[in-house]
Amino acid sequence: MRMPSSRPGVALVLLAALVLAGTGGAVAGDLITGKDVKNGSLTGKDVKDGSIAGKDVNAGTLGDLRGAPGSPGPSGPSGAPGEAGPSGPSGPAGPTGSPGETGETGPAGPGAVKFNASLTASGVTTLATVGPFLYRLQCTSTGPNTNTFTSLMMDSATPRDVSGLTSSLLQGNPTPVATAVGRVNDTGTVLALTVTQNSTGVSRLYTQPITVTWAGGAHDLALTMTANATTGTCSIVGTLTPAS
Repeated sequence: MRMPSSRPGVALVLLAALVLAGTGGAVAGDLITGKDVKNGSLTGKDVKDGSIAGKDVNAGTLGDLRGAPGSPGPSGPSGAPGEAGPSGPSGPAGPTGSPGETGETGPAGPGAVKFNASLTASGVTTLATVGPFLYRLQCTSTGPNTNTFTSLMMDSATPRDVSGLTSSLLQGNPTPVATAVGRVNDTGTVLALTVTQNSTGVSRLYTQPITVTWAGGAHDLALTMTANATTGTCSIVGTLTPAS
């Protein structure tokens, strides 16, 4: 067995073990001590294999016998994922996006009635019967390039009130003029609205809207009425909707 002897302590221990193995512990203790052995004079080949037990070695000298560290072993398997932590607080709201494009006009609501008619002066056409009222379009003219009247007529024995605003727009005048409408307790056949053109071109009147109210209910009128004195024609386009 080969053993290092770089330190005096190790050499003394080995020498003591050799003497004890050959002559007995009591005799060796009387004949040889550590000072009788020259440092570095004993080597591993001077010690009999198997003659030294662990109790014969000074524990403080074992560090000198430690070999070089071995290579690292393979990594162990990954552990199971831990539980998800609690959600963090919500971040601040982002900036408001730009408005989207205006959608198409939806269909008229329940009970709505659409008006769309044209006439040549002089004439009358029935538009619709809504509630207790009969609505008619009337077109009159005093002659070409003179006066043409487009009128929305209401016919009923039921008293009603008419209120709201209208705005007229003459050809060549970009600024509409708003006019209040106020008819209280009307009965019979009356002009609800009228628009007149008394020179060449087109005159239009818009409602914004007009509300008709009676004892049994109400409805709103949103219309565009046109008078053309050059051709002596009249037209009306719009919707009558039951008021909510």
